[in-house]
Amino acid sequence: MKRKIVSILLAGLLVTGIFGCGERASTEDSVQTTDESSQTSDDNTESADASEQLSQEYIYAYITALEGNEVTYVEVEESVIEAMQEEKEETEMSGETVTTYIPVGTIVHTADGAETTFSRLAAGDIVKILVETDDGGEAVIVEIWMVEQ
Repeated sequence: MKRKIVSILLAGLLVTGIFGCGERASTEDSVQTTDESSQTSDDNTESADASEQLSQEYIYAYITALEGNEVTYVEVEESVIEAMQEEKEETEMSGETVTTYIPVGTIVHTADGAETTFSRLAAGDIVKILVETDDGGEAVIVEIWMVEQ
């Protein structure tokens, strides 16, 4: 009887040892795989960041209409905005008219530096817009700065 108990205990230890070692080996393999994949994703992120930087541009705009998060604006040259600020007069806006959506959560910087949402914007505001072109060629608003008038 004593031999049976001892042999059952030894068999149990043997089974536990086999499954325990196998578990550690697969965990180490997955850690190595994870390290390799994170290094690859870091490389991909760096190249994606570089391509994103190439597809971003700043646009100065005069908002003509704003309904919800749909905005219509006229693109203007920076020199026109500077002239408006110096003269404090109405200047005729000429340029491409664009109607697009401001994505929810887009940060809007006020002229005094506070961060707010697009609900602060109104028709007649002059803004500087950071636009990013996505993979489909569509321009997406990333961030907005209100310009002093």
